[in-house]
Amino acid sequence: MACVVSINNMSARCNECRLSADCPLLDDAPASTDTPGHSRLRVLHAGDRLFRAADRVDAMYRVRSGVVKTSLTGQDGVEQVTGFYGAGEWVGLDALDGEHYRSEAVALETASVCVIPYRVLRERMSNSSHAARLMVEAMSRRLATKEGIHLSLARDNAAQRLAAFLLDLSQRRGAAGLDATHIALPMSRGEIASYLALAVETVSRLFTRLHRAGIVQVHRNHVEVKDHASLARSAGHLGIDAPLRASGH
Repeated sequence: MACVVSINNMSARCNECRLSADCPLLDDAPASTDTPGHSRLRVLHAGDRLFRAADRVDAMYRVRSGVVKTSLTGQDGVEQVTGFYGAGEWVGLDALDGEHYRSEAVALETASVCVIPYRVLRERMSNSSHAARLMVEAMSRRLATKEGIHLSLARDNAAQRLAAFLLDLSQRRGAAGLDATHIALPMSRGEIASYLALAVETVSRLFTRLHRAGIVQVHRNHVEVKDHASLARSAGHLGIDAPLRASGH
């Protein structure tokens, strides 16, 4: 069962969090913001579920560490992976305009998420232009990711899809202040294949090809990008900027 950590001094913990700079619960001056009771930290282990499709919306979730997967299951029982969410990213935003979650969300590894009650978030967005702007930016980033994968599925061959997927994960890690050259892959090859609409054997073969070409170094549960420019070219991206690196890495 997922563990919920009680946070008695939420203001202090929020101010210590590296995600506090763009947290909608905090104003431009976080030290003056009273946040106790508005959020809590939930610790998940691999396989723990945040919510199911059609569950009533009661909270939005922001990943602080680890990776969370969203998926839908068809009438034939086959799972379709719809997204992977890492540090700094929001899970459940596609349900903001309704009463029920649209997919299932499950932790792929030990993870921690900020749990923000739906009512609290809506109030903050209504009463604070700062909070509303942050949430619009978060939704815009996620929409860009969705549009990117849809374009890749419609236009790219298998090799380009996988390269674009790795490039996107790298850029998202950089945006979160993490080392963008080391990409955590807690998801299985089958889950990657589902997300990219490829066969599992194809995904495995393409990882091997990228590894042999010296573009990435494939480890069991993560990939190290050795040649970012070649990865971008493999994805069909030209003139792309080098990934951001967190200071101290």
